[in-house]
Amino acid sequence: MEGLVNPTGMSLYQDTLYVVVRDGIAVIDPSTGTVIKTVPISGASFPNDIVFNSDGTGYITDNGRSPETAIFRFKNGEVTPWLSSEIILKPNGIVMHAGKLIVGDKRDFCLKSIDPADQTIRILAQFPSEEAPGTFDGVQVFDENHLIMMSWSGKGYLVSLTGEVSEVINTAELNCEARPMVSNADGAFVPGKQIFVIPTFMDDRLLAYRFPEFKP
Repeated sequence: MEGLVNPTGMSLYQDTLYVVVRDGIAVIDPSTGTVIKTVPISGASFPNDIVFNSDGTGYITDNGRSPETAIFRFKNGEVTPWLSSEIILKPNGIVMHAGKLIVGDKRDFCLKSIDPADQTIRILAQFPSEEAPGTFDGVQVFDENHLIMMSWSGKGYLVSLTGEVSEVINTAELNCEARPMVSNADGAFVPGKQIFVIPTFMDDRLLAYRFPEFKP
């Protein structure tokens, strides 16, 4: 598809695909693959991921966090700064769950919950620095009580809403001389089949893990 500059996150809302690119949000007709328009994100340093709530409001993380906006809001066809906080330092992956925005913050290795109504922030899970998973990327809903979080290190975690963290996937275990960097950046969970599909980023493959075995 032409017209996309370094696409990162994407989200489908009401039969329209929204893709975060370096200069804004590309609005795409998925049935034709046509880029309808690109909505600029003024002031963003490295816009990365996007998620929508039930009323069609989109939230975009700025992984570069420069100069100060951590999360932008996409509403009524425009993108504006929404959240600036010293608690959200370098956000990447984001998902909406139970009315809250769940975002990974790579600066302090935490998964955080944000209430869109009043911007209240709380730490959902803290990762020890010696087990820091690198850039928090794909964050997905696993079930009503758990999330899946991926990282560039290759590790994937099952995170409960009460803060328990379990490593369940590690694509780096597949590293070898021919494939030295089997990392991951994002993913898609298929609940009906209990399958998690991961693009290996620099390894040019898709891996499929079936839960609860957690094996590719």
